[in-house]
Amino acid sequence: MAALLQTSSPNLPWSESLDPILPDIECPNTQGSCWSCLAQSSPCDGALPHCRNCRKKRRTCAGYGIRLQRPGPMQGISRHDSPLEARKSKILRFVCPLGLQPLENRLLQHWVHQITRFCLAIDYTDNGYRRLIPMALEEPALFSSIMAIAAAHESKTMQTVDTLSGKYLRTAMLRLQQILSNPITATKDSTLGTMLCLVTYEIFNGSPRWRSHYAGVSSWLKMRGDCTDLNPFMKGWISMADTQSGLNMGTAIIPEVEDWLSSMDDSGSGQPIIDPILGCSSRMPKLMLEAVGLYRTSQGAGAESADVQAEIRERGKLLKAKIHAASLDIQATPLLAISGDRRGLVLGGLTPTTTSANGQDQSEFMRHMCANTEIFRYALLVYVFRVVNGLNVPLDMETQYAVEEAFRLLPQLPFINGLGSNLGWALVVIASETNAPELREYIRCRWRSLKLLGMNYNEVGELLTEEVWRRRDDMNYTCDVSWQTVMQELDLGHMLV
Repeated sequence: MAALLQTSSPNLPWSESLDPILPDIECPNTQGSCWSCLAQSSPCDGALPHCRNCRKKRRTCAGYGIRLQRPGPMQGISRHDSPLEARKSKILRFVCPLGLQPLENRLLQHWVHQITRFCLAIDYTDNGYRRLIPMALEEPALFSSIMAIAAAHESKTMQTVDTLSGKYLRTAMLRLQQILSNPITATKDSTLGTMLCLVTYEIFNGSPRWRSHYAGVSSWLKMRGDCTDLNPFMKGWISMADTQSGLNMGTAIIPEVEDWLSSMDDSGSGQPIIDPILGCSSRMPKLMLEAVGLYRTSQGAGAESADVQAEIRERGKLLKAKIHAASLDIQATPLLAISGDRRGLVLGGLTPTTTSANGQDQSEFMRHMCANTEIFRYALLVYVFRVVNGLNVPLDMETQYAVEEAFRLLPQLPFINGLGSNLGWALVVIASETNAPELREYIRCRWRSLKLLGMNYNEVGELLTEEVWRRRDDMNYTCDVSWQTVMQELDLGHMLV
């Protein structure tokens, strides 16, 4: 992939940002009859939960709920329609079962209504994963990669044998090779979207193959050159992947990310800014990369020398001060913005599904957003302490307080819906400092619940946590092997989020 990218021209036109996808059109039942009786033009007594007429005729009562209203197959696009209206009409026809094979329609609905929600810590109005669909209408590689993710995830949640995702994955890969060999198509945003979906597919499946696709993303960005007009959501997607790659394996490989993140400063906004992709403060990804740099220094040549140790302590002290400065009040009302967006784009309000699905009002959900980002901040404090002080030094009072506060905030978050679903790395960091049986059991409960998401990387996190605990117990609650080293020894080249 990287070799193909290097042969493409970097000076090609760049398309505009992604078009928004329309929400489903709801068709309420205003007749007072169940849908089955309406379809049969028969009388209905309106009994709940199912009408007696259907029971008498031994047929399934379809109930009285809202149904989706879709345009018919003959509804075309008028030549008088505006481009936006034409695109919206095209999207609706595409999602309609009459516009797709039933299988692909089902998988696309699974992507829209399931995957795009839990892939983000906070679902928001212009969810970037849903906004990939207009591009997928035009690019078969992107469409096939989305189908591969949806098919693999559906099989896991339904506990069936996955016979579909491999086919879509091969189709996406073959098409991507053709795209990258053509300078005209190589730099389209749909090409980057396809590559990122392939990364996501492998991460979901707990496979280390995500790294080869991610190396291709890095090469693509080098070929692209100036990324100032790159879609903000894709910047945030890449920023999240790079910071997590660095924190998990010490291999942040995309230098552009640091420049993107340097633009995120909420000090003058009057309100804290939270990134909806990872669910942490917009300041945190940059601080995470600084922590990764500190870790790499501690693992590099000459790290045991007095000069390097003094440098590590000084950098660690400054970094901890920045992390403390990034704290936010749990009662704050944060804004949402994608990390890496130089314009500081503030996104629209939360989608109704985010708050209503958890039975929360807006203010309560805001508090939970703040709790989520504070857990990341506490985990980063623990991470930096271990980088600076090593593994055999007991936690100081400040860092022990961070661990305790993280455990205090965790029960405020849902186990698998949105907030709480992206905490894999933070759970490993906090759990690695835990000896109390009741706290370990609580962490196990979190891992078990995350398995319900149908993504294998959560199983990797659970396996890693249990192995760290086993080694700590064998050495009387001390361990001179970090969880990063355990990952390498077990050949767990995975992301934890």
